[in-house]
Amino acid sequence: MRYMTKEWYERTQNINRHLWTRASKKAEVFSEDYFRELYRREEKNWLKRQKEIAKFQKVDLDPELERECFAQIFQNDVQALKDTLPKELLDKIADVRVLALYYATEEVKEKLVGWCEQNEKIMRETPEAYWREFEKQFGENAPAFIKELNLHDCEVQSCERIGQDVVLHIDNEGGFTDIREIRMKNCEVLMQDAPLSGARCLYEEIYRTGERFEIHFLMQQETLIDYIVRVDDLEYQSL
Repeated sequence: MRYMTKEWYERTQNINRHLWTRASKKAEVFSEDYFRELYRREEKNWLKRQKEIAKFQKVDLDPELERECFAQIFQNDVQALKDTLPKELLDKIADVRVLALYYATEEVKEKLVGWCEQNEKIMRETPEAYWREFEKQFGENAPAFIKELNLHDCEVQSCERIGQDVVLHIDNEGGFTDIREIRMKNCEVLMQDAPLSGARCLYEEIYRTGERFEIHFLMQQETLIDYIVRVDDLEYQSL
């Protein structure tokens, strides 16, 4: 991805963090005991919410599985903060794990406001910049397949090579399309960070390369995935 990059996506997930972050003097110094106290409290709140959801959906709740889920979400958030927070802000945080649990000093909370506002601005302006680039490249001559390529929140069930083509099988239940299969004609894979099976589709970018097209996908599984291909055309199968 050239515009909606992994870094851009991580920042878009942090536009409201300052609204949920509570000020605490205890966050001024590193304390394992304070971190563990917060973690137990937030884990308990998570389990309570999941129990209410399970009750509403009339399904059984596995507390141990939910603890593992909470731990994974927490670890991902810690890493995302390390990767996206500016160094001058990170340097003021005694324990980034505490911030991942939405506690910070007054100073850090104030600085979060500016960071989140900047993230919101980037969230708006980056797609606008991409579409300006798209118009510059294609104008009125965009290929027909582009209008239907909107896989946001769809899941890749499988990815297979058939001859010179690559076929993506799509679960579109959570998405905004009726596409169930994409056949990428004469497909050259330029980048693939991880296996695609089970990955959730986030964004696509399309560029012209001579007589062919370069398609960039941003997907998410346990981590964010860049998947870039060069193709002659796309063919869709729908329900």
